[in-house]
Formats: sequence, structure tokens, C-alpha cells
Amino acid sequence: MFEWVFLAVLLLVAAALAAVWVRLGGRSGGETALTEALERSRQTSEAAARDILERISRIDAEGREALSRRLGDFARELSERFEKLTQANTAQLSEIRQEVETKLSATLAKNQEHFGEVASRLAKLYEVAGQMSAVAPDIHKLATTLASPKGRGAFGELSLSAILRDLLPPEFYKEQYVLQGAERVDAAIFLKEGILPIDSKFTLPAGVDPSIEDGSPEAKEGARLFRLAVLERAKEISGKYVVPGKTLDFAFMYIPAESIYYRVVMERDLHASLLKQKVVPVSPNSLYAYLQAIAIGLRGMKLEANARQMQKLILQLKSDFDRFGKDFMTLGNHLDNARKKFAEAERDVSRFTERVAQLSLGGEGEPPAQILPPAGQEAAAG
Repeated sequence: MFEWVFLAVLLLVAAALAAVWVRLGGRSGGETALTEALERSRQTSEAAARDILERISRIDAEGREALSRRLGDFARELSERFEKLTQANTAQLSEIRQEVETKLSATLAKNQEHFGEVASRLAKLYEVAGQMSAVAPDIHKLATTLASPKGRGAFGELSLSAILRDLLPPEFYKEQYVLQGAERVDAAIFLKEGILPIDSKFTLPAGVDPSIEDGSPEAKEGARLFRLAVLERAKEISGKYVVPGKTLDFAFMYIPAESIYYRVVMERDLHASLLKQKVVPVSPNSLYAYLQAIAIGLRGMKLEANARQMQKLILQLKSDFDRFGKDFMTLGNHLDNARKKFAEAERDVSRFTERVAQLSLGGEGEPPAQILPPAGQEAAAG
């Protein structure tokens, strides 16, 4: 189509040039012929141009109509696709909305449940807070009691007694046990190998807080005093309660505060010094573990003692059964003798009955027959 347009433009240009030439041209005959030729060419060009323009217009109209049809088809196809897409999006949005509503409902239910749990826990927390407020004076009294050495000692003995009572049978330990002289140990456990002494020591020098470890001079001095106090208590336990031939070759130093026990065992040099003095530091948790193992051994000892007692009872039962066997044999002999005597008496009764019958049937003037034979003859007859 563009070629036809270009050709039409060329023809129009040629016609224009011819017109200009006619107006400016000469008056000679040759020029007149040329002018006529150019005029004819111009007319032909104009006709061709008009024809081309008509064809272009027709082609343009047909193109516009085809383009319009194609645009219409495309618009309908686009509308159909858009409708399908809209329907698909609507369905997906409906599914998403339903899923969101379901999840939202579940989330709301869980949130309500969690809110209920939180409210319940808050109520319990308020209750505990009230209880703490109620026991706060008692805690203050306990802190005041533990501030004095005697109070700390009494607390240690009470906690030690509770642990022993929970884990060991009463026949295997004793509290305030006298080892030698007038020395009393807080608790003594009776084992097969010897006595295990346990002494409670709440070692805490006055004005010393073992939890402070900031490297200050006060903390260093407190650590030194704490170490000296622990070593002094260990030396006291080793000298008083480790008795060769009566106790084991070590003793337990019960420290009822876990923080102080942790401080002792974390200082390796201090812990090693205690072990050299035959003193083993224990806390409530570690003593519980030790006593669990000891309780298993004590149960084994108790089973062994019960087995020995059972063996003793079996031997006694055997002796009683042997004695019963002898008595039974004696009784059998007596019964055998009685049976024999009974048989002899039965025969005598039979002969006596026969003699009586003969006497009742015998003639007159005959001497009476001897009713019972002499003892010798009876024995011979028997």
C-alpha cells in the first residue's frame, strides 16, 4: 500500500511540474506540443492518482473494516477471558475468604483459650503473691534466725534430720550419737564396715557474703576468712568424729546451703584440703544422692540379715522336727506294745469265756477246772 502511495505522489509531482512548465513555457510550436504532451501526462497522472487514491481509500476502508472486525473479535475474546478470569478470581477469593475465616475462628478460639489460661495463671500468681505476703514476716524471722550461728546450726540439724528420716530406716542411723567421751555427732549411719559420722556446719563468718566476687579488697578478705572458717570446721570434724576402728576413715560435713557448698567445691585447693583431712563436704542434693546409694546397700544388708535369720529358723525347725521324729517313734513303740498287750488280753478273755462255758456244762463231783492258766503256761501258749 505504501508503494501505491509513493507512486501517486510522484505522479502528482510530475503533473505539478508540467503545469508550471505550461505557465512558464514558450510560444513555439514544439513547446506547444510538449505542453500538450505534458498536459495529457498531467491528466493521466491525475487520473492515475485519483484511481490510486480511490484504491487506497477502498483498501483503507477494507483494512479499517477488517481491523474493526479483528478488534471486535479481540475485544470479545478479551471480554470472555476477563469474565473467566473474574470468575476464577471470585472462586479463589471465596475459598481464600472461607479459609481465612476458618483460620481466624480457630485463632480466636485459641486466643480465648490462651487468655483463659493467662487469666487462670494470673489468678494463681495473685494467690501466690498473697501467700508470699502472708509468709513474708516468717521469712524475715527465718533470715533473722539464720543471722546467728546458733540459728544456722539448728537449721542445718533440722534439714539433716529430715533427709535422714526420708531415706533411711530408723534402725540404721541415730541422731546426736556419742562416738567417744562426751563428743556427740549430729548423725551416725551404721554400716557393715563401720559408722559414718555426719556433722552439720553452716560455715558463714560474721559480716562475710560469699556470693560477692567482684575482685574488691572486701571480697578478697571475705574469701580468705571464709576459707579459714571452712578449714577450721573440717579440722574440728576430723579430730572429733573420725575414730579409727569404730568409724569409717572419713566423715561428712553437711552444708545445708547449696550456694555455700558450691563455693566450697568450686575452690579446688580448698576442696582438696578438706579431702586430705578426711572430710567430704555435702549439700542437701549431694547428700540425698549419697544416701540413696547407702539405702540400697542397707537394704542389701537387711536382706542378708533376714537370710541369716531365715537360715537359723530353718536349722531350729530341723532340730525340732528331729525331736518330733524321735518322740513319734517312741509313741509308735508304745502303741505296738499296747497292741500286743491288747491281743494277749483278748486271747485271755476268749479262754476265760470258754472255761466259764465248760463250768456251766460240766458234771457234778468233778473238780473245777483251772479258769486261767498259770502265767508261765500262758506265756508258753502265747
